[in-house]
Amino acid sequence: MSLPDSSVPRQRLHQRSVTYDCYRRDDGLFDIDAHLVDAKDHDYELLTGMRPAREAVHDMHARVMMAGLQRENEGDSKPFQLDRCHALETTTETVRRYYAKWYRGAKARNPEEEQA
Repeated sequence: MSLPDSSVPRQRLHQRSVTYDCYRRDDGLFDIDAHLVDAKDHDYELLTGMRPAREAVHDMHARVMMAGLQRENEGDSKPFQLDRCHALETTTETVRRYYAKWYRGAKARNPEEEQA
C-alpha cells in the first residue's frame, strides 16, 4: 500500500534504500544479506570533496549468519507491533510464542462467525 500524495508541495532531499535477503544454508544455518544505499538529491560536500547529486554517499553490504531465531522484549512497554498494529492482536498464537508477557489468552470464538 502506498502513501497518498502530499497536500503540500515538497522536495525530496535524499533516498535511502535497504534490502534484506534471507537464505537457508545447506548446513542448516541462515544467512541474512543486507544492502544499504544512501544518495542525496543534491550535490553534497564531504571531507573528501564534492559528491554529485544521486551518487551514493553510502553503499554498504553486510551478512549476518544465524543459527536460529529468538525474540526477547526487555522493559514494561509493549513492543510496537502489539501496541500500534491492528494486524497483531494480543490473543494470537504469535504473541503467545514470541511475546508471552503480553499474551492475553485465546480470543473467544463467535459461533455466528463459524456458521457464515
